[in-house]
Amino acid sequence: MAKFGIEIIPAYNYSEIIRYAISAEKSGFEYVWVSDHIRHRNVYVCLTLIAINTKRIKIGPGVTNPYLIHPVVTAQALLSLSEIAQGRVVCGIGVGDKTGMNMLNVERKKPLKTIREAVEVIRRITTKESVTHQGDIFRVYGAGFSFKAEAVPIFIGAQGLKMARLAGEIGDGVLINTAHPRDFEIALKQVELGVSSSSKDMNSLEIAVFAPLSISNDERKALTVAKPIVARIVAGCSNKILKAHNIEKGDVVRIREAIMRGDRESAYSSVDSRMLEGFSIYGTPDECIEKIEELFDLGAKSFIAVIPMESDLVESIKLMKEEVLPYFEQK
Repeated sequence: MAKFGIEIIPAYNYSEIIRYAISAEKSGFEYVWVSDHIRHRNVYVCLTLIAINTKRIKIGPGVTNPYLIHPVVTAQALLSLSEIAQGRVVCGIGVGDKTGMNMLNVERKKPLKTIREAVEVIRRITTKESVTHQGDIFRVYGAGFSFKAEAVPIFIGAQGLKMARLAGEIGDGVLINTAHPRDFEIALKQVELGVSSSSKDMNSLEIAVFAPLSISNDERKALTVAKPIVARIVAGCSNKILKAHNIEKGDVVRIREAIMRGDRESAYSSVDSRMLEGFSIYGTPDECIEKIEELFDLGAKSFIAVIPMESDLVESIKLMKEEVLPYFEQK
């Protein structure tokens, strides 16, 4: 059965974060992921509050990274959280946000090797008493915890093709950060190649789409709300991705420059239909259902809605509860 989740950006205050998580649980969502970014509230403080105030929904960082947080420290946080929300904790891990890394002058070196080793350390130390690991990136000597270990499913955030293949090889799940069916298909093929090089099969891997979703009964409002998040995505895209979506470099430069000088109106007004279609799902519930269904038909097992902060999150969750989730429950 198709699963759904939401990502909560911890730019909201704590009472709002709790309210959104409770609403998601009551609405039948499977997951609440909380983004881990240096600009916002601490991800594990947020997850702890969600754990205390919910009973069923699965929770985890979406995604944390091993450049700013050592994998042993991540494992410690996950296991501590598991004592509050036993059997409900998951971990999303990736190379991290480039903007945040630049703020701290941290270089994302050897991303594939770094993620591979981080996943190995987290997986071993969350299921054993102590771990020694001597890798190229991380060195751990007899590290362990004084409290009970518990296996935590690890989802690897994948944007690049090589990371998608690695996710298929070593992940319990993969978070494919895309909204476009073509991009999803390309990434999924790499995931399949990774799975084929492991002892797993595709049925054992949770394949989740992580995509901006702007949903409203007012189509124009949905479009308007989608533009800010798409502008930010486009501004950070590589030239290769932009070219794949036939997006002109000059258009992107205008958006980047507008964002840098704080001219949000110019940045958002420069977002065109190609950008919106390439990097978001937006529209009425029926329009969103059609786009999400195509991703499920291609092989997605979960859809994680990254709901723009410019939208009414409670209203978006309500529309998904009343319109989107029932449609897929009947399939």
